[in-house]
Amino acid sequence: MPESHTGSDSQVDLTLSEAPDDVGWRNIQNAVKVTGGSINRTSRKTEGSNVGWKRKVRPTGTGDMTIRLPATTNCSSSGAICT
Repeated sequence: MPESHTGSDSQVDLTLSEAPDDVGWRNIQNAVKVTGGSINRTSRKTEGSNVGWKRKVRPTGTGDMTIRLPATTNCSSSGAICT
């Protein structure tokens, strides 16, 4: 993320170390948590690959925005991101 923003959408790239099985854009959208903004769009960087994702994030104001991928506690659940 840039050090500051103008209030418009920013693109954030997420690259995983391994491609998890059976993970779609909705799993990635739900896994990433945003404070001070919201995810506007999620798509694969390369069609058919689960390794890289592009995210459009929209700030809710002019304050700080935090984007994080919390650790998954149940790696056996469908769509879990544990790589």
